[in-house]
Amino acid sequence: MKVGLIGHRGAGKTTIFNMLTGLQAQVGVYGGKEEVHLGVIKVPDVRIDKLSRIYKPKKTTYPEIRFTDFPPSEGEENLKSNNSLITQMREVDAIALVLRDFESGADPLKELNDLLTDMILADLTVVENRRARLKKEKARPLEEAVLERCAKTLENEESLRNLTFNADEENLLSGFGFLSRKPVLVLFNQADDRAGQPLAVPYQEELKRRGQGGNGSRTARRGRPPGVLERNRHQRAGERPVYPYVLRPFEFDQFSDHGRRRSPRMDGHAGNQR
Repeated sequence: MKVGLIGHRGAGKTTIFNMLTGLQAQVGVYGGKEEVHLGVIKVPDVRIDKLSRIYKPKKTTYPEIRFTDFPPSEGEENLKSNNSLITQMREVDAIALVLRDFESGADPLKELNDLLTDMILADLTVVENRRARLKKEKARPLEEAVLERCAKTLENEESLRNLTFNADEENLLSGFGFLSRKPVLVLFNQADDRAGQPLAVPYQEELKRRGQGGNGSRTARRGRPPGVLERNRHQRAGERPVYPYVLRPFEFDQFSDHGRRRSPRMDGHAGNQR
């Protein structure tokens, strides 16, 4: 599984990447060329351990999660103009939106809106370009009809996640890698003094308004290793999942240290892409 971390500058995105992978990618880079950080963790599974003991294979292979830490988003113009970055974003299976909520003056709901809007605009550009090309090609009524539905939804500033498609339409859309169709994990990066508190009501209401749950959000606790965050179970039936989580800055180094001491299989492998 491939998970992409996306967020504004200073939201703590790379710190979370380091916490999840046990790596030490440089954080707080405010000059020079930004890099895409890559990290891989193997996910321990007691079921695989049990089967391995029973069948004694020559090699035991655990599932992997590949994390990509993308350079910070800085608005519509930057995202739409960076085609190579968008192409890489389309290759992930799920997106984690990291929102800054640990200092006075932070506005995580505005950041959430900005990031979701950026993804909608990026998808709308793809749809418009493809529809323009279809006018010059032979008739493809199914594709034209599906893209028209997509265009209307995106123009209303709604994500494609809210639409349902049949098997043929899903097969047709699979090659586009639309960002606003991918499962989304919302990470509220909060301060230590708010540990254990429920997600604020305005946050819950905004997530509900966007069809993204809100009640019952789970809080990452001190000392819990990466990969065990619990999902919010209140998304609507038939929706692609969008889960709110709360992370605290004090957890990051402890997660990394804990994972490396107690679960060697979760050590990361990484590289940078320029």
